[in-house]
Amino acid sequence: MARRGAMAPMAANPFCAHEPVAPDQAAPAIESPAHHFHSVILPRHGLRPLQICGRSLLHVSNRCVGLPAWSELTLFETRAGGLASALTHHLTERLGGVWRDSALHANALALPRAIRAHDPMVALVLPCADRVVPGESCAPAGEDVALAALFRGAWFGMVRALFDHDPA
Repeated sequence: MARRGAMAPMAANPFCAHEPVAPDQAAPAIESPAHHFHSVILPRHGLRPLQICGRSLLHVSNRCVGLPAWSELTLFETRAGGLASALTHHLTERLGGVWRDSALHANALALPRAIRAHDPMVALVLPCADRVVPGESCAPAGEDVALAALFRGAWFGMVRALFDHDPA
């Protein structure tokens, strides 16, 4: 078996959108701002999907044991230098199922403001107390309201952990 030299070109990676270049021809990643930008389609609640050319910067989730509803947030940098966010709220079927939305943000200051202003309760379908039939148990409605409070608290806890820090 022949041994490959240190400067021999690498085989093409079928999972990569670009061909690798020989090390002597490679430019540092900092000098190639178009590196790893891809076309991404982000779903929006009640609207047509948002299509961007971007790269993922961050993906966080507040999923925890015992809570059947959780949220995910993904942040993207667009090729034009803007930012986009994609929210997903995973809920039980009784509370509305999966809810997704995304948005473009003008700059790095607008993004945390928009995320902090988002109330995950818009994704929930809570039972109405006036629709409870007399004589039937109200326990499921009470459990849903308690779950909604935990879900909302988990969302705002994740947002605080991401954006409310004091740089030292």
